[in-house]
Amino acid sequence: MKKLLLLFLLIATTSSFGQREVIDSTLTDLRLIEKMPPSLERDTLSSKKFKRLMYHYTFINADSALFYTKQLLEIAERRHIETNIIHCYNYFGYLYGLEGNHFMAAQNYYKALGMAVKSNDEKKILNSKRLLTGAYIYLEDYPKAFKFGQEALALSRKRKDNNEILASLSNLGVIYLNQKEFEKAKSAFQEMQELAIKLNDKDFMIVSLNSLGKVESEMKHYDKAYILFNELQKKYEPNSINFATTQIDIAEVLIGQKQYDKAIPLILDAQKIIRKDGGESYLPTSYKLLYKSFKAKGNNTEALKYHEKFMALNDSLSTESTQSRIRSLQFEYDNTLKESQLQKQNIELLEEKTQKQQISQTRNLFLLGGVLAALLAGVLFWNNRKLNLKNQLIESQKTQIMLAQEQLENANQNLEFRVKQRTQELAIANEEVFQKNEEIKTALYTGQSIERKRVAAELHDNLSSILSAVNMSMQAISRKTLSENDQKIYTNVREMIKTAYTEVRNISHNIMPAGLEKDGLLITIQQLLDKINLNKQISFQLQSKGMEQRLPLEIELNSYSVVLELINNIIKHSEATQATISMFHENDLFNLQVKDNGIGLQVVGGDTNQVSGNGMVNMKTRIEALNGSLSYKSEVGKGLKIDIKIPLNIN
Repeated sequence: MKKLLLLFLLIATTSSFGQREVIDSTLTDLRLIEKMPPSLERDTLSSKKFKRLMYHYTFINADSALFYTKQLLEIAERRHIETNIIHCYNYFGYLYGLEGNHFMAAQNYYKALGMAVKSNDEKKILNSKRLLTGAYIYLEDYPKAFKFGQEALALSRKRKDNNEILASLSNLGVIYLNQKEFEKAKSAFQEMQELAIKLNDKDFMIVSLNSLGKVESEMKHYDKAYILFNELQKKYEPNSINFATTQIDIAEVLIGQKQYDKAIPLILDAQKIIRKDGGESYLPTSYKLLYKSFKAKGNNTEALKYHEKFMALNDSLSTESTQSRIRSLQFEYDNTLKESQLQKQNIELLEEKTQKQQISQTRNLFLLGGVLAALLAGVLFWNNRKLNLKNQLIESQKTQIMLAQEQLENANQNLEFRVKQRTQELAIANEEVFQKNEEIKTALYTGQSIERKRVAAELHDNLSSILSAVNMSMQAISRKTLSENDQKIYTNVREMIKTAYTEVRNISHNIMPAGLEKDGLLITIQQLLDKINLNKQISFQLQSKGMEQRLPLEIELNSYSVVLELINNIIKHSEATQATISMFHENDLFNLQVKDNGIGLQVVGGDTNQVSGNGMVNMKTRIEALNGSLSYKSEVGKGLKIDIKIPLNIN
């Protein structure tokens, strides 16, 4: 649904062809301006060139656009040009949004909004609130997005700013649509369409057609959606990105009408245009629609192919999103660290200033004492005859000096107290910064832990069963018949198998065995059991009924993975001597049973749902994905029986 929010940007974006000449010319002018002496004229000319460069670099090189925006902000702050400062923070947010860092985008929009409110500039307040609405839509924080969207719409109506009214209606429509409030979304988009037609605003007329088509499609009004998307496609140049994406929307409507044969060629043609023009972000949707179409037609091979492409590309985009969020957190951490360093520098400067003040006061005291002493000597020299009177004056002056010294000591004590108090405040501030750093580290560690858990689940059910069989086969070799050198090799191989056993269990369930695709599930399992039975430690038997026909490939692949996991568990944990694997196909139901005569399975309160472990969880996940069921029956010392039922008429 976020595609709606980007549509107007795609329409309004001009081609980058020819912009290089403008950039080169502007850079040449800027080099000449930099030779001028520092002045208001130089800053004014530089600001104009920086604006031009940041606009033209936006869709060519985002880092360069960010650099020249910072240059413009530096001049604006030095010259106290509030309008340019607000504009720079909004443009920072816009550039971060283009890079997918909507958290940093929102932070910069907030800075711009704060300055706009302080200056009481309604136009800039409106602009910042509309931009914040878009940022929170991308962050999927719809309560905040709705709040700013409503405020932006009310302010734009008050100012009678039609362009802002159109943009605010579009944002509110997207919020309603993403929250499945289709009637409210439709009402907002219809109002936007009526105003766009009245103003003859072709861009917003296109946005309204696309938006209404999305709403009608979500409401399953496919006939109306088909008409709207066809009308929209006529407004685009053939073989353009917008033409191709609208063609995918039309195909999605046809899929909703179950016209798969018409939808598939449209999607394939659209993919060619998208790949040619670099619109890879739209490919996941097209792969997903092809998967749904081929699956509905019963062509499981093609469906599986496009499903794998969809999952691979979708995982890649998810990884990029996670990395973007990590970069955002790293940026916050760097900013916090810089603030901490700045506070430390301020403390050092304050201590240095206090020290200088104390030295200055001491110097002044000695100077005052010297002046008084000189004055006293002069009085004694010139007024010897009035010695008694002068002595009284001297005593009075001594008293004044003592009082001044006492006042000076009090002032020093007061100053020391204030310095100590300020130092304590700064120490508390440093502690708060440290706590914030720790929170950021914790957040990063939590994200890493979640990722490790996901990887651990994937690593669990792998080649452990096959490696166990190899290990048991190695045990069957008599070391007595080997030479001393061969015994070393034998020991080394055993250690390598043991190491590999813990390292490579992340493969078997994600790769289809060659024998399974060629011979089918029954023969592949029999061949595996024949190999395992060579070690004669556990006797495995295979029973089957009604398995003359091959099962669907998806069921065979997942069933094979489950059997491998269960065989591995029997070999490693059951202490059994016999195990039986049974496969039955009857009345569109595939029944898989595995039982052994081992020590059984510990179950909490008789509830099989309490059985833990990545292996069991992954087996249940695989079976439930096939609409099947998995149940356990176990008694301690009497073995374990696992019963799996999978319906074969899976839609």
